[in-house]
Formats: sequence, C-alpha cells, structure tokens
Amino acid sequence: MLSYSLPFELENHGIANIVLVPRARTSLDDLTQKVLGLVAQTQQDALDETSLCTLKQVWLNNRLEQLSDTQTLATLLSATPAQDTDHPLTAQWQRVNAVTAEDIQRVAKQYFNQDYVRIDLLPPWYIRWSKTLLEWLPSDMSDSLEDAIL
Repeated sequence: MLSYSLPFELENHGIANIVLVPRARTSLDDLTQKVLGLVAQTQQDALDETSLCTLKQVWLNNRLEQLSDTQTLATLLSATPAQDTDHPLTAQWQRVNAVTAEDIQRVAKQYFNQDYVRIDLLPPWYIRWSKTLLEWLPSDMSDSLEDAIL
C-alpha cells in the first residue's frame, strides 16, 4: 500500500487528508479494518520513542526537501503564517519537535472517532475496472504493471 498526503495546508482548519492507494489484490474491506485498527491502537497505546522519532524525522526530511528548491522556498516564505514571522523556517519544526507521544494519543482519543474520521474506500469506476483487470492477470504481470502505474 502507498499513502500520500494531499498537498493542502489545512493545519489551521483542523482537517487532515490522507489518500491510500491499495495494491490490486488488497481487499478494501481489509484495508478499512486495518486503518480503523491503527486508529484504535493509537488511541490505546502511546507511541514508543523510536516511532515518534521516525515520524518527526520523516516530517523534517520532507520539509528540508522542500527548502532545497528556490521556488518552493520562496513560496513557503511568502506564505508564512503570522505566528511564524519571527522564525519562518524553523517555527513549524519547533512545534513538531515539541510533540510528545502523549500528545498524539490525546489527539487520537479526542478526534479520531466516528464524529471526525471518515474513511472512503470506494474507488471510481475506472479504478474498479483497472483493479479487476489487474487481479485477473497473472501476479507477476499485474505487479509490474501496477508498479509502473504507481
């Protein structure tokens, strides 16, 4: 499974979007159960330090990659939120770095529930048709085609 976050900066709106792209032979029902299981696990158990450090490192690597391109850097600097004007390049990292495992667990308990989480795993017709075709083909052929598409 591949996952992509949508390119919208909605942190000030309280909205998070995650797009999951399941492999051809992955059941959408199984994927829904796995996602809900991960949410429940996050609510019950705090992340271990290694996982928390890994998440922070992924965020930092993505941010540094954005800063390596002058066009993206200019865009980020021009769109700096008012709260970050004193430290436009490091303020977000300081907030991310201050997050604790308990913070993640608290937010998961408060917001990752039936009122706030919506999982839609109903692909459009052309994806359903492609998925059916890939499932019908031999595994090695469908896997290579799928890798090329993704």
